[in-house]
Amino acid sequence: GKRLLPSHTLQKIGGVRVAFVGAVTKDVPKVTVAKSIKGLRFTDEAEALNALVPELRASGAQVLIAIVHDGAYFEGDQRLPNDSTYACPGLKGRAVEIAKRIDPAYAVVISAHTHQAYTCKINGRLLVQGGSSGHWITESRLVLEVQNDNVHITESHAVNHPVRHAGRTPDPVLAALVEKTAIQTAAQRNQPIISITRSITRAIREGFGDSELGNLIADAQLAYAQKRNAEETPIDIAFTNAGGIRADFIAKPQPTATTSNTATNSTTITQSDVFTIQPFNNDLIALTLTGAELQQVIERQPARRQGGSLLQVSHTLRIAGDAITVHGKPLELERDYRIVVNQFMADGGNDLSTFKKGRDRQIIGNDLEALEEYLRDNPKALQGIERGRIVGR
Repeated sequence: GKRLLPSHTLQKIGGVRVAFVGAVTKDVPKVTVAKSIKGLRFTDEAEALNALVPELRASGAQVLIAIVHDGAYFEGDQRLPNDSTYACPGLKGRAVEIAKRIDPAYAVVISAHTHQAYTCKINGRLLVQGGSSGHWITESRLVLEVQNDNVHITESHAVNHPVRHAGRTPDPVLAALVEKTAIQTAAQRNQPIISITRSITRAIREGFGDSELGNLIADAQLAYAQKRNAEETPIDIAFTNAGGIRADFIAKPQPTATTSNTATNSTTITQSDVFTIQPFNNDLIALTLTGAELQQVIERQPARRQGGSLLQVSHTLRIAGDAITVHGKPLELERDYRIVVNQFMADGGNDLSTFKKGRDRQIIGNDLEALEEYLRDNPKALQGIERGRIVGR
């Protein structure tokens, strides 16, 4: 019943007391490992922000800014990092609903989570986001009319500025820290794992629900689990969640040892690259589901309902429209299947609550270790990962 963290910070800017009020997404339980948030409750963002207004006013805040880790998005290729009209046609998502529901006292909603850049107004209130990975800086400006302690906002404007790195000098203190850290970690980070001659990415192409990198990771986890399986029941399938794959294996032409003018297509993948792709240090869990429960997982995953694919699957599973096959045979609804997933999914992350019904749970090992081992020990690891395991969505 008590707040875990401070709800806001109060700053005096140009003689005006401004409260910056933070709210995390109420979907935290769906996007993190359950054991990490045991004992915590995540409430509706708009309700939480509204309940704070009397407290903020009592502390002297004259302008309220909401900073919310929920976002909005444009579907498809329609992207408007800046809209001078602030109309943002087609913008949708949780942040839009929050902006509609929060108290009029909040002048701006600074949003996040969806990684899209936009400058919009919802019912006259600014709703902004600066994209992701530091690509944009959002500048929001409020024009105020101040009379005694009363503040009235007469105008509001926002613009997303693209961040240009060329010609900028790094902060010397931070640059020194980065260099020191790089030296201390070099031996670990630079350990070679495998060489690639083409990029392996998490991109999902039209007509497919799987990616080459998703397929590779799922195959690695299946092989890892099968190798360590001490039970009589074999491991049938591995699933991994697309959201847990955070980067790509990129092949870059490298100069040869003999001349800098000659390049080879081979790129060495290091332990640092593998960690960048799977940074969450998830345990791998083997569990048992019936064929009916497995079908429920596949059909009810949120991304599938939205026309995408959330789950990436091992080569032992094929999904073609409504047809599901395991080891080349139609899914048997009454049969038990042994499955390996990461801890996040096993605990029902991303609304995959059916995995929580899994029986005979066994901790197999670690997802990062599984991928490293598979790449090191399997010369043919990059074969057979082409898209096509999930089609006809």
